[in-house]
Amino acid sequence: MRPKARLSLALALAVSSPALSVGGAFAQVAVTGNVRVDADSIRAHVPVGKDGRVSEAAMDDAVKSIFASGQFDDVKVERSGKGVKVTVAERPVLAAIRFEGNSRLKADRLREASGLATGRWIAEGDLEAAAAALSQAYASSGLVDALVSVRKEETSSGLAVTFRIDEGAKTGVSHVWFRGNDSFSDARLRSVVSTKRSGWLAWLKNNDVYNPDRAAVDREALRRFYLSEGFADVRVMEPEVDRLDDGFSLGFVVEEGPRYLIAVAEADSSAKEFDAAGHPAVSRLEGRVLDSQALAKAAAEVEDSASRAGVPSPLVEPRVTRGEDGRAEVRFTVDPRPRVYVDRVEIEGNESTRDYVIRRELDLAEGDALDRSKLRQAERRLKALGIFGKVAISVLPGGAEDRAVVRIVAEDRKTGEFSVGGGYSTKDGPIASVSVSQDNIAGTGRKGRLHAARGNRTSSYGASFTEPWFLGSRASATVDAYHARRGRESYSTRAYDEMLTGARVTFSAPLSERFGGSVGYRLEQQEISGVDPLFAGTGAPGDPNLVEAGRFLRSSLFWELEYDALDDAASPRDGYRLGFRQEIAGLGGDARFLKTEASGEWYRQLVPAHDLVGRLGAKGGLVSGMGKPLSFLDHYRGGSDVVRGFERDGFGPHDALTGFHLGGTAFVSATAEASMPIPFIPPDLGFRGAAFADAGTVWSPDASRVAASGATVAGDGAELRAALGVGVLWNSPFGMLRADFAVPVARQDGDRTQVFSFSGGTRF
Repeated sequence: MRPKARLSLALALAVSSPALSVGGAFAQVAVTGNVRVDADSIRAHVPVGKDGRVSEAAMDDAVKSIFASGQFDDVKVERSGKGVKVTVAERPVLAAIRFEGNSRLKADRLREASGLATGRWIAEGDLEAAAAALSQAYASSGLVDALVSVRKEETSSGLAVTFRIDEGAKTGVSHVWFRGNDSFSDARLRSVVSTKRSGWLAWLKNNDVYNPDRAAVDREALRRFYLSEGFADVRVMEPEVDRLDDGFSLGFVVEEGPRYLIAVAEADSSAKEFDAAGHPAVSRLEGRVLDSQALAKAAAEVEDSASRAGVPSPLVEPRVTRGEDGRAEVRFTVDPRPRVYVDRVEIEGNESTRDYVIRRELDLAEGDALDRSKLRQAERRLKALGIFGKVAISVLPGGAEDRAVVRIVAEDRKTGEFSVGGGYSTKDGPIASVSVSQDNIAGTGRKGRLHAARGNRTSSYGASFTEPWFLGSRASATVDAYHARRGRESYSTRAYDEMLTGARVTFSAPLSERFGGSVGYRLEQQEISGVDPLFAGTGAPGDPNLVEAGRFLRSSLFWELEYDALDDAASPRDGYRLGFRQEIAGLGGDARFLKTEASGEWYRQLVPAHDLVGRLGAKGGLVSGMGKPLSFLDHYRGGSDVVRGFERDGFGPHDALTGFHLGGTAFVSATAEASMPIPFIPPDLGFRGAAFADAGTVWSPDASRVAASGATVAGDGAELRAALGVGVLWNSPFGMLRADFAVPVARQDGDRTQVFSFSGGTRF
């Protein structure tokens, strides 16, 4: 290389060199005090000017930048001769976290509460803050006297920290009191707040301890409760807390104000496409208490109607005028708004459920005009899936005035279930059942279930699978397979052994928001054996042939319609549900019949102040043979599914000679039930008591089968059976448990009773 070329290269390297220049001379950066942090990573924080110089301002920026890394307690950057010297004092690295003396709270919970993690740098004050956080965690669990101390130990890998805990005794809430509550009892308001008094069941939910955050939530819950009962001017003061010898005293002072009733409810619209006057959602508000939630629900219904009528992005607002006499007037206005389009859809909260399961329930996509009625429909659909604990859809501003972001929060809930159940009859004794199911397989929304049951004379096994989005539509497909064995019981009910093996496929689809339908096919084989000779005669008078041994194949189609107007499918308090079903057998096989059934149930909150919920239900059915006699085994059977207090096959028409229950081609039943929280038990524990009355009957065995069998029918006067009973329901940590006691008050000779039954389950 020529000398001139060498000189040019040297100058170029000098200009591009990363070395620092101070006063025209290249400087060096010296780093001292570092032990674990690499020196080059510290030098990288020193800013260099375009001329390669380091100014005073640049050195100040270096100090801030190095501090911001969170690795140092002290940093100095200063000139040292022709160079720059960086002196640091490293923070210790947390190598281990230990807990001693903790028995009430586990180490994992304490580690999370402390906010510390191994491998991180520890700043001054972090350990004291962690100790305070641990004390607060204990206080929230009722151990307000817990003491936390810290012990530090230097090791070769860093700082080991031990928290020594003296938990002390648990201090619960001994008193929850209210003042100023003239309209509601203390007991009713205690059911509203989540903080409970210490008692013998308090250990189940640990909500009998004072927690400031929970008390604030309770205050808001009281306010919302009063608002829902028409007390629009209510004030709930800050909670009053006192430490007593026997625990904390928590009090709420309430200024109720007047209770408002809606005297006038009207609606008008400025949109020519929609006439809001006399809308039923508005009219039915008259005479009800002024409830903001009821107003919001009515506004949503009016908005849905306006959207369907073609009003673009309707805005429905209720305006309330309150009078001094407790009368309120509500006027809804409907106004069109400029069209807004969906910019994007954001989904969050679904840790296991896949996004497409949520997105497919939304009838809107990016670029579509925003329709809030469709958002409400999507929210109802997502809740109806049963796989989310919380669902909320909101609209946020988008990138422009005519753009919006649809935000969907769908938080997963536990969808696996392990359940056990049982019953008891006066003849069979105990019957046990177990099932395992998953309602959200691999986050796809698919459902699967395995179940088994066994008693002294019965056993059953089955499996099912549901595809909720069949062929890319809202139709669902379910496949069931089952096998059951029933042993001989008694002369009056089932004097034979029975094996039933079958499969069923069902296709269901929504026909509207509340109206749905399904169609399906069933194929099953029934094997009858071990028939007592008393019932397998020649068919002549005095020798009836009531049950035939052999294998019988049933092949049938069925369809069903259901209208569901309940406010909550899991725990309804208002609304109704209607169903209609038909099944026709005869597509091959040995059975030929047509079966028609109808049902309905109605719920109403009778006394809101005490959460007393009433339920009325009714159902009935007819079955008739087509072209051949109807087997007695295909008749309706009178039992606990018709009237509680009776066994399966426990009542109905029977053969006068043998006492065999023939069943009937028709049945009707009705029930009336009222349930409410059990007094003296905190409602949040999930206990409810129920009182019920059932009545029903089964009658009219198939005449052609009676004639062919030689039976002599007795007890076919369609006499009603009736029972009165009480039940206990518990939404326990192990799932929903129910126990019923029913005493028949109207029965006939030969009927079989079942006084007690129970069932239960748990989710995982």
